[in-house]
Amino acid sequence: MFHNDQKRNNLASALVLATGVLAGAALTYFVKENRFMNPQKVLVNIQHSASPHEELSGGWINHNVLDNADDNHPFIYQGGITRRENHEDVHYVFLADAYSGEILDFSKTNK
Repeated sequence: MFHNDQKRNNLASALVLATGVLAGAALTYFVKENRFMNPQKVLVNIQHSASPHEELSGGWINHNVLDNADDNHPFIYQGGITRRENHEDVHYVFLADAYSGEILDFSKTNK
């Protein structure tokens, strides 16, 4: 009888441990997938993709995440870059998804 109780306790302990490990792994995945990108990394990625050959003369990004009405991109970063085009500074503003860094809008300004 003692042997069966010990087996049950070992089995219960193993199930609790396995459940804890699986829950921890799921929580880690969820947190990692639902974390905002570093805004500075978003800015650098946009600078590289928006101006691979032109000379950049500046860039900025709002580090505060903004709410967005679009359900597909509920949180965004807003920023801008300045690059040299034909010997003149040209200013652009952008909106980027806060989770993926995907450029949602990129447009020239009238500065």
